[in-house]
Amino acid sequence: MPVSRSNWSFSNDTVSILIQTLCRAMAVGRWILSLSGYSYPFRKTNPKHANVREEPERLEAFEPGTCCMDIASLYEFDRKPRTLIHDGIERV
Repeated sequence: MPVSRSNWSFSNDTVSILIQTLCRAMAVGRWILSLSGYSYPFRKTNPKHANVREEPERLEAFEPGTCCMDIASLYEFDRKPRTLIHDGIERV
């Protein structure tokens, strides 16, 4: 049986909570997308394309033992000097 929208009723508090939750989810999504490049070295390579001259094809799966902290640590390692450089340029 289809649900009619006219049966839905939300209090202002519920709508506020839903909006806050959606905003948090979007922020997490942007953060995860910003980490996707840092996950690249941890992705498995395709053994069929193991040509020495070319960059190996990366698969969607991660190398065994890879955890989120590995990716976050690489991000943090890159963020610190990037922030220092950006601050120095901003002063010029």
